[in-house]
Amino acid sequence: MVEDRRNFHPNENVAIELFERVELADPMHGTVAGALAAPRILKGVSELNCVGMDRWIGIQVGSETASPELVKKLANSKMKPFSAEEWPWVLRNGTYTFSEFFWLPAYATTIGLPWETGEDGIETAKLIVTMEKKLKKEFGKRAHFIIILLAFVPWLVQRELGKEGSSILKRGSRMGGFSSSIMLGATLLGRWIMV
Repeated sequence: MVEDRRNFHPNENVAIELFERVELADPMHGTVAGALAAPRILKGVSELNCVGMDRWIGIQVGSETASPELVKKLANSKMKPFSAEEWPWVLRNGTYTFSEFFWLPAYATTIGLPWETGEDGIETAKLIVTMEKKLKKEFGKRAHFIIILLAFVPWLVQRELGKEGSSILKRGSRMGGFSSSIMLGATLLGRWIMV
């Protein structure tokens, strides 16, 4: 479904044909860059699923950070076919595109990334506030997105957490999360768990 494999530009026709072959399709994971680069796919899937104000398509999207520098270092293909410098613009405008076609993105935003500075965190927070305000202004009741906060915790840090901290992480993973709007995550032994 990728037309340009080097720059990850979606092949809209092939993607839409795939969704036309199934009775109902609710994609679970996707990229905001792909949605912005090929909005016709969102429009086509929305039409096939008869979406509207009372029926939305939910999709999990990794936003990670608003910092172009961090996204370039840690996820250099995430923003393609756009550049790392355009990443905040891609997040903002991709969210508008999702809202236009009744898609509800749940953005996984990671705090404490390697090389992250205080300024990177502020940049991410400012983008979230900007998206919220501008989206409401433009789309009113159709303005929806969710931010899911994930804490980056390398598995080696588990030793530093001590017995009590490790117990909290393990117990929390069995519970499946405390809130529907904000969840914290951690990496433990190389796998993600929800606490």
